[in-house]
Amino acid sequence: MFSFVIVNWNGSNLIKQCLESLVSSDYKNFKVYIVDNGSKDDSIEVINSFKSKLEIILISLDKNYGFAPANNRGINIAMKDDSKYIITLNNDIEIQKNTLDKLRVFINENKETDVFQLLMINYFERNVLDSVGMEFNKHLFVTQLGYKEHINNLDKYAVEIEGACAGAAVYSKKALKEVCINGDQYFKDDFFAYYEDVDLALRLKNNGFKTKLVKDSIVYHKHQSYPNKSSTFKDYYLTRNLFKYLKDNQSENDYNNNKKYYYKNTAGRILRYLKKGNIKGSQAIIRGIKDFKVGK
Repeated sequence: MFSFVIVNWNGSNLIKQCLESLVSSDYKNFKVYIVDNGSKDDSIEVINSFKSKLEIILISLDKNYGFAPANNRGINIAMKDDSKYIITLNNDIEIQKNTLDKLRVFINENKETDVFQLLMINYFERNVLDSVGMEFNKHLFVTQLGYKEHINNLDKYAVEIEGACAGAAVYSKKALKEVCINGDQYFKDDFFAYYEDVDLALRLKNNGFKTKLVKDSIVYHKHQSYPNKSSTFKDYYLTRNLFKYLKDNQSENDYNNNKKYYYKNTAGRILRYLKKGNIKGSQAIIRGIKDFKVGK
């Protein structure tokens, strides 16, 4: 059995399509934990309309606490049921009828593995990959493998990968419990959004947990999880959280040795923005660095 954890924020149309795809699944042995981040649209009404078709546990929050804290709320409740695996799923994802059946077979054939990446394909261009997992370079910078590549390139990617994108990731409860922080944080709450799954992937990897790509377990991703959020919001959190996960997941000596590379890379982003006249984007990146340094 699986436990889905889905975070929603003002995404009534997205969550409707996502839940419709779960209703159509051939495999039915799962629960759905939906954490709503204080939506102001009709998301709650839409979610409640599916309770006769799916076993849904709705956790309604009073405001938008972010992707990481909301997922933690859902995971902590899901930990109490009798499933062995938790699937984190973005609300802008559509699964296929056989997605869970294929996943179940793959898990049974790979019992030594605790983390699985569902094959993420672009919803609008279904011959284009979205993510086949994560890879880290020698400086610990992450690459989302397969992003915007043609689906014919899938064969070049190995089944064994270094981390899973939480937009459609499967984690054993055993693994999550081992890397849990302060008894209730699987993703770090202070990340709010972006790179929280990268940080989790590194903690799992560093604790010896294997991750594999399930190539025939397909989901389609729209990339619309944060409606009405500006690019400066993304620039800020991508910058701040980049430095956070880099510092938190290596020794102080290794971080200090790599630090010049990180700042050089970030300075390059700022210069590219300035050349394009994107002053606000440059300011958001600088603010992200400053807040990282003071621990915000």
